[in-house]
Amino acid sequence: MAQDEVTEVTTQSLGSNLGSSIKGALFGFVLILGAFVLLWWNEGRTVEHYKTLREGLAQVVEAQTERIDPAMEKKLIHVAGKLLVNGTLTDADFGITTQAVRLKRTVSMYQWVESKSEETNKQLGGSTEKVTTYRYAKEWSEQAHPSKTFKNPQGHDNPAAFLYAGREYSATDVQLGTRRLSEGLIQQLSNFARLEVTPATKLPAPLQSKAKLHDGGFFIGQDPQNPAIGDLKVSFQTVNPESVSVIAKQRGNTFEPFTTYNGPQFSDHVISSEPSLTCEEWI
Repeated sequence: MAQDEVTEVTTQSLGSNLGSSIKGALFGFVLILGAFVLLWWNEGRTVEHYKTLREGLAQVVEAQTERIDPAMEKKLIHVAGKLLVNGTLTDADFGITTQAVRLKRTVSMYQWVESKSEETNKQLGGSTEKVTTYRYAKEWSEQAHPSKTFKNPQGHDNPAAFLYAGREYSATDVQLGTRRLSEGLIQQLSNFARLEVTPATKLPAPLQSKAKLHDGGFFIGQDPQNPAIGDLKVSFQTVNPESVSVIAKQRGNTFEPFTTYNGPQFSDHVISSEPSLTCEEWI
């Protein structure tokens, strides 16, 4: 039976400990100095961002959802309403088709997962003993855990790669009234909701003998109640058409980022499920 735990013991002499302490002190000093620089830089960015928002607020104008005013071309506008998606999104690997703004496939694999813990004990004479314990457990994970990198790979073999990986799909024609959302705005919409797979879903031929309906998604393996290493669970989520509030530059019948007079770019922004949000509340 494969070991689920392996322990490694290393001893460090007093002289090595003193050297490590000196190095640690120098490294700590560098970290403190770096922290001050980072804090100063971050404060500057915060002030710059605030100025950009205030400048944008001073220039933004309210626009109608169902009418595009040519006089507002290249101006920063605020528009709100219900999204409309033209067309459907399809995950051909699993026969999933839905009318949504975004479709996400999540895949997790049953794998060996390695965890590590360390404990340091002081010994007589000033030396230290470090005990490192590596533990192995079978878990579902969306991330691949290459067994060749394990401290003890023997008996903990994982597949080299996922048979099916996670994927995302985005609609290309999403409208807010008479305007089309830019790709950047579509990617900002992240209010994902679970999409339940039904028995009516027609799996492609290669998967019909492998995949089973399980817990609102698919299970690829023999027995979902007794999974084996390499088995997969596949689930789906969608961002559905919803009411949104957008602040961006009008460009024809779409949107694009807006650059303030001071230089910083006021990126296009979408606020999901807040159609009544005023510009002042948004800032």
